[in-house]
Amino acid sequence: MKRSEIEELLEIFRCSLLSIPSGPFARRVHQFTLHGYTYPFVEQYGEAALPDPPPVEVTGRASRRHSMLAAVLLAMKGDFLFFFQADPQDPELGSRRGIRGVYTVKGPPGRAGHTKPLEHPHYGKDYKMHAACPKCGSPFSSLYGACPECGNPLPLPPKPSRFLRKGKEPLPEHVLSVRLPVEPFTVFEREVTDERVYGDMSSDNILDRALVWIGRHDNAMGAGKGSSVRQLLPEEALRIYKLLLTESDQRLKSLSSPSGLPTGHIPILNPDGTPLECVLTTEDSSKVREEISIHTALSKEVNNPHSCLYKRLIPKTVPGLQNLWQTHYLEYVSSEFPWGYTGSTSDYVLVFRPRDGSPVRHAVVIEFKRDEVGIAEVMQAWLYMPWVAQLLGMHLGNLVGQPGRLVEVHLTPVLVGARLVGRGQNRIHVLPRGYDRTVTYYNGAKVRHVVNPPVFWEYSLKPCGSSQNRAEVRFSPIHLNIKTINYIPPIGTSTAEAERNRAIEEFRRLAKSLSMGIPLL
Repeated sequence: MKRSEIEELLEIFRCSLLSIPSGPFARRVHQFTLHGYTYPFVEQYGEAALPDPPPVEVTGRASRRHSMLAAVLLAMKGDFLFFFQADPQDPELGSRRGIRGVYTVKGPPGRAGHTKPLEHPHYGKDYKMHAACPKCGSPFSSLYGACPECGNPLPLPPKPSRFLRKGKEPLPEHVLSVRLPVEPFTVFEREVTDERVYGDMSSDNILDRALVWIGRHDNAMGAGKGSSVRQLLPEEALRIYKLLLTESDQRLKSLSSPSGLPTGHIPILNPDGTPLECVLTTEDSSKVREEISIHTALSKEVNNPHSCLYKRLIPKTVPGLQNLWQTHYLEYVSSEFPWGYTGSTSDYVLVFRPRDGSPVRHAVVIEFKRDEVGIAEVMQAWLYMPWVAQLLGMHLGNLVGQPGRLVEVHLTPVLVGARLVGRGQNRIHVLPRGYDRTVTYYNGAKVRHVVNPPVFWEYSLKPCGSSQNRAEVRFSPIHLNIKTINYIPPIGTSTAEAERNRAIEEFRRLAKSLSMGIPLL
């Protein structure tokens, strides 16, 4: 591609992504994981297809269903979509492991409203994508070759098959019942390899030095790690788009209108037919059965600007966001925010930017607990703050075109649980005080961390009609008037269990000493 064409396309994408919206939401960027055999379905049918993992009612054990659904529910019309394509392991396919794109979301996710399988755009009947189990009609799939409900093996392609995994093992046809309608934005013929996306640190006036961090976690850590959906920061999306533009021998694809797709989507429901917001509860209906189901409950609120989240919770508890939509807009949201490398995540992060364009981010960093919240849980979230601030601030100056300028990340840790611990060693009788410090990073970026004291939300359960074991999750703020003390974790403090326990004990010792008036040595 000519440099003039690259610069023109880049400016179009930059303006589409970074323009301050007139409404409450900026356009966000999502990354879905798929493989080389299923990507052609996206181009042919104008849909991104995902599995609906079997719920706990089907498997009898912990499920990743809510991790998947909480993430995909965040996609809204106008958002951008990249795909990470896993290695197809097929020399005839002509595609490589890497990132493809770029598409925009046409509408909300749903379940395929048909049972007819889709034939592969290139190989026809040799490989099909199913909307439900061909035998029992279940929409759930673990992608491991058999239906999780009836146990029937999923169909295998005709032999000899080019559809292989691990070199020789046949790849079964997939049941991918969750569908997201998409349309082309800039579709590139060539992928950009994951080595280049995650490992190439070169830069020029086109390729800046933004580090692509979030998407690498699932792709680097192997099977079963994390979610098939991630939300990319704007600076990461720009970096990937630039890499796609500058890929050797890159060309644009002109896609025809989707054809051969049965029309219509239906809502994604629970196995008993109740809406997704009706989550499983314990037998006494006092708590959610699965902590991660709270993620899904919140995701159902995020794309509604009039929801309780934006009307009661954030404006009444988070400093600086009292007049939320008048002064700020939602720039970014993640249902599982991977700020560490080996699985260290914050449960939920919402990032707001001021409408005046100043280089400031306000992050609401949420930690969910199925049961009680005590001082141990507070300290866990407190140790996350420097890591979240690093990821949100390190490339903010470049993003706003002011490299080297001091930027700010304001963070408020939010603890959400069924209630607060009322007695015992874990009772909350003192909190860490907010702090303000400036940190310089490897790329020369200077980021001011403004960390507010922890705040608390309580979740309660409202029964779903006649259902005995399902309820809607409702959130309400808890207002505390508690003494605070200085406790600023050193930069680089690990959040692994041993180090976290050490920090908790140090904080308790500090609180006890100050309450007794004993000077610390």
